[in-house]
Amino acid sequence: MIVDFLEGDPDQPIITGRVYNGDSMHPFTLPKSAMISGVKSDTHKGQGYNEISLDDTAGAELINIRAPRKTSLVCARPVK
Repeated sequence: MIVDFLEGDPDQPIITGRVYNGDSMHPFTLPKSAMISGVKSDTHKGQGYNEISLDDTAGAELINIRAPRKTSLVCARPVK
């Protein structure tokens, strides 16, 4: 993870990012999916996965929420 400090104060750390390595790879195929960020988790003792991703490709922007069984979306305000 990447840690910064509010106003340079070591008593006020804040996590601002993450880095990937051989044990913790980027969840999406690179470089093809370089504009996609998000979280993907594997199903425990199964072959499915859950995913929340954002595609920032110009002209093809997308928010994707995927679940192998049920998906629930709650909005505080109606979508117009």
